[in-house]
Amino acid sequence: MISRNKKLPLASYFDLIAGTSTGGIIAIGLCASDPRNAMVPACDASKLVELYKYKSSEIFGTIKDANMFANLIFPTKKYSSDPLEKILLDMLGDSKSQDALSNFLVTAYEIEQRTPKVFTNIRSDKLEKNYFMRDLARATSAAPTFFDPARIDKLHKRGEIQSLMDGGIFASNPSMVALMHTMRLGWDQETVHILSLGTGNEARPYFYHEVTQWNSFNWVSPSRGVPIVSMLMQSQSKVADEYLNLVMNKELTDISKKRYLRIDGHLLRGLGSDALDDTSPANLKELESFAGLLLSDANNQAVLNKFADMA
Repeated sequence: MISRNKKLPLASYFDLIAGTSTGGIIAIGLCASDPRNAMVPACDASKLVELYKYKSSEIFGTIKDANMFANLIFPTKKYSSDPLEKILLDMLGDSKSQDALSNFLVTAYEIEQRTPKVFTNIRSDKLEKNYFMRDLARATSAAPTFFDPARIDKLHKRGEIQSLMDGGIFASNPSMVALMHTMRLGWDQETVHILSLGTGNEARPYFYHEVTQWNSFNWVSPSRGVPIVSMLMQSQSKVADEYLNLVMNKELTDISKKRYLRIDGHLLRGLGSDALDDTSPANLKELESFAGLLLSDANNQAVLNKFADMA
């Protein structure tokens, strides 16, 4: 974008930015108004990179259950959400969804109502709903087995509390949810183009002879990558990707003509751990290298050029 002399905030070049989990934090950071200056976004891309490089060790730094013996028997490894909430408060302050500078959409799952939730500032039903952006960021990233659910208040209906978990439970790739939302809004579907950005596919295999020996706790063990959650989220992401590619691109092969394009790749040994809470300097460096490889790929460059030219 900068090479094309496009210097406006990144979110202003998109009609809608959607995200789930860590992608939800990114979407909110790019679209929320800065609590210190409501005329500019809370974050730009460089500030978000700094968040993950320098704050991730704080987010995954305090194990909630101090009973180490219990953790050895029941390996839940649940972290305190206090550091994450403090970081989100500092980043987003009292910025509200109704004051967002660009259109956003994030997902979460309401555990008491047992229903998927979509939070956005551009609604098809015209109802006015309002939330603290920090609360939405906390809700969309409340990863099962790592953090407690988020308890958030509705600013438009004080006292009505929601209990929310990570939206990856149903939309780890939120592109399909975003497309559905554009349909509800009545957008001309032939003019909708989606750039989908992944965070790396988990590459570790779960071998038959290993899985057959597991008990119920092994299926939710963070030391194994929380297998049941990992499998469900990766499967949903893959199905969404294949569906959108089929519906929006049909049999097109020319990148310039495709309306749905995704950049993602497999996390390989030596190029980033698939452990959500691996915040070691070595892994962060590997993830940067992984991102560099993705961005230097000729096909991915063509994808980014297409969207930069459209902006």
